[in-house]
Amino acid sequence: MKKVFKIIFGILLTIYLILTIIIVTFALSRNDYGISQIKNYSFVFVNSKNKNDNYKDGELLIIKKKNFNSIKTNDEIFVYKSDKNNNVYVTSAIVDKIDFDNSFVILKNEYGIFREDLILGKCVNKYKSIGKLFEALTKKNTYLILIIIPCALLVIFEFYQIIKYLIVENKKKIEE
Repeated sequence: MKKVFKIIFGILLTIYLILTIIIVTFALSRNDYGISQIKNYSFVFVNSKNKNDNYKDGELLIIKKKNFNSIKTNDEIFVYKSDKNNNVYVTSAIVDKIDFDNSFVILKNEYGIFREDLILGKCVNKYKSIGKLFEALTKKNTYLILIIIPCALLVIFEFYQIIKYLIVENKKKIEE
C-alpha cells in the first residue's frame, strides 16, 4: 500500500512541477500588453474579444513575429488593439494597405492605422480547447494559489522540522 501511495504521490508531484514550470514561464514572459512572448512567438488565448470565424473561444494560438517587410496585402495578421477603456487585446484582420516607408498597415474591417510595433505577426499553430486551461493557469490568482502559497507552506514546514530537530538534539544534550 505504501508503494502505491509513493507512486501516486510521485506522479502528482511531477504533474505539479510541470504545471509550475509552465505557469512561471508564461507569467515571467509577459510583455507590456500582458501577452506571453518567448523569443519571436506570442501565445494568445482566444476569448470573446478576439474570436472570429477562424478562431473559436478557448483556443490557444501561437503567433510568430514576422519581419514587417514580409507582410503582404490580404495576409491575416494579429495586432494589438485597445477598447474604449484602454484595455489592450489582440485581434486578427486582413491587411488592406501597407506603407513600408512609414512602417504601418491599414486593415480591412478594422478602424485605424497600425504601426509596426503593434503587429504581433501571423498564426502558425492553434490548439483547440487548451486555451481556457492555459489562460486560467497563467492568471495572477492562480499563480498565487498554485505557486506562492505551497512554497510558503513548504518553507514554514521546513522551519518547523528544523526547530523540532533542534529541540530533540537539545533534550539529548541535557539528558547526557
